[in-house]
Amino acid sequence: MPTRASSIDIKPFSVRLKLHGDLEFFLRSGTRHGSIERSLNEKTSVKDVIESCGIPHPEVNGILVNGHAVGFAHTLASNAEIDVFPVGNCDPRLKEKHA
Repeated sequence: MPTRASSIDIKPFSVRLKLHGDLEFFLRSGTRHGSIERSLNEKTSVKDVIESCGIPHPEVNGILVNGHAVGFAHTLASNAEIDVFPVGNCDPRLKEKHA
């Protein structure tokens, strides 16, 4: 019988978020200009990672993970580059997801 992977089976990984538009507004002072790196030890939704940085999800219009448009429920389990776009400012690659 297959077993569900536990957090013990996940090797630590890092994610780098690049914030676009005015999303920097939500960062604590002293944070590098629009770029955040996090180390994770378990599978996590991209929404949880974004919100843990202080960015409310209603302020987010689109997300790219490694260049591919994803939704808030997308699960991160390995190293990733994440672009986060605010409402009113979006990358053309995000429109591909909704087409």
